[in-house]
Amino acid sequence: MFKESFIKQEKTEFINIFRKNKKRDFLGNEGMAIKNSSFQISKTIIAKAGGLLFTILLARALMPELFGLYSLALSTIFLFMGFTDMGIVQH
Repeated sequence: MFKESFIKQEKTEFINIFRKNKKRDFLGNEGMAIKNSSFQISKTIIAKAGGLLFTILLARALMPELFGLYSLALSTIFLFMGFTDMGIVQH
């Protein structure tokens, strides 16, 4: 019983979010959250697609040997960045 009412409530909230987005009604905190999250989602999708396209073009240009060397260097850099970030960032 509780699960069904929860799902129904979430469904109406989801529909209201799409309705507000369609009307471009971004008033209040809820509207601002909807607007910012839609911008964030679109930014992430564009960045991921651009990264995929860049990787494909780079792999075609460098061929397997040089692309493997590039990938090794990049992964090493990101590994060290992760270790240095652990000492700086506070959660």
